[in-house]
Amino acid sequence: MLETLWIGLGGILGSIARFWLSWFVHQFLGTDFPYGTLLVNITGCFYAGFIGTMAEERYLFSSHTRMFLLIGVLGSFTTFSSFGYETLELFKEGSFLRASLNVGGNVFFCLSSIWLGSIASRLL
Repeated sequence: MLETLWIGLGGILGSIARFWLSWFVHQFLGTDFPYGTLLVNITGCFYAGFIGTMAEERYLFSSHTRMFLLIGVLGSFTTFSSFGYETLELFKEGSFLRASLNVGGNVFFCLSSIWLGSIASRLL
């Protein structure tokens, strides 16, 4: 039961952080393209790679801390459902180029961020 509580608390923090980061990005870059979701996904993937590698290779986190950070905070911070919805909306608007850039950007940059996060944790 304690694990569920930690994951839930992490989820609260992650979802709030996602909302604020996306809102902040949209204030500066507008809403013609889902820049906020893209940045959230890239950032979340970087930290998932970083924290996951630190936990697996350096044993720096307890199992409860790992669940709190990876499942709770980052699980609610990253926004695959938002990505899917926004991409579908771009397709429905006939914005095939922007929809394709969104898919390609999320896949390329998020996978790259996982890799960079993993490398960064090894350099510490």
